[in-house]
Amino acid sequence: MRQHIYAAVIIALLLIGGVGGRAAFGQGDVGSPGGEIGCVGDCSQDGQVAVDEMVLGVSIALGDRTIDACPAFDRNGDQRVAIDELLVGVNNLLRGCTQLTVVSSRVDIAESVGLYRDLLGPDNGGEPGLHAGGRREINWDQVPDSDAAPNFLPGNYFNDATAPRARGAMLSTPGTGLQVSADSDNPTQTPVRFGNINGAYPNQFTTFSPERLFSPIGSNIVDLTFFVPGTDTPAVVRGFGAVYTDVDQGGSEFEYFDKNGQSLGSFPVLPADNGLSFLGVVFTTPVVARVHIRYGNTPLGPIESGNVDVSVMDDFIFGEPQPAE
Repeated sequence: MRQHIYAAVIIALLLIGGVGGRAAFGQGDVGSPGGEIGCVGDCSQDGQVAVDEMVLGVSIALGDRTIDACPAFDRNGDQRVAIDELLVGVNNLLRGCTQLTVVSSRVDIAESVGLYRDLLGPDNGGEPGLHAGGRREINWDQVPDSDAAPNFLPGNYFNDATAPRARGAMLSTPGTGLQVSADSDNPTQTPVRFGNINGAYPNQFTTFSPERLFSPIGSNIVDLTFFVPGTDTPAVVRGFGAVYTDVDQGGSEFEYFDKNGQSLGSFPVLPADNGLSFLGVVFTTPVVARVHIRYGNTPLGPIESGNVDVSVMDDFIFGEPQPAE
């Protein structure tokens, strides 16, 4: 009877994984910038996941075996196997193992940001065209007043054909628009740090690189799609990371997608009430075509209370966009 249960669970997981089930990963805490995540479910450490290894993972999840039977399933170190970890194993069974490095921290994030930059390589600035490696960055601080609050930022602002705006980043939201916060000397005297949305926000949000921040308006979702900088050629990158400010509860996360729309994993952001958090993931090769970014659990507008968590972002850091072939 137990074997029938194992078989039923594995079939269900295969069906979910086969249609792009989400894979969620946990990260470290304060003072633990992150590290390499091996192949989830690869109990034998041979670089692949077999069906019998998935059976073992299910048996651990059901409590019939201990985690010592296959530590490769326990990605967040909680000494158990959860459904999300089984889904990661299924993804690896169906599509092959993906090696990646997660860099995650909160409060004092400077070391993590530096580490992430080093993993991606030198900054290629905002020149159009292709580089063999390195990274691109967006820190929002050079956005002119005309494209900052109370105005909306065009979604293609950072994929212009000319420097310094050729970064290969296309931004979109299902909400009203995208907005960069005002700086302190703007001509319309718009309050800084989204004080134009709620007067409490300037005291709630802090910056990593002063003084502008970024957020969707009318939604808590942004999709970031990559292109060869300064062109309309679809691209993929090795990784994407960013700074959050004032993550209080669960909800803030990145989900990475390949060029075929398959999920590469969903990664939660560590909370830091009224402080800074950083999350970045690096893959071994350029595979990320799009990042689905979630800001807290509520769009900007209300004062935080109870289960309401609003969060905004500062610097974006991502690998040099390479043509998606």
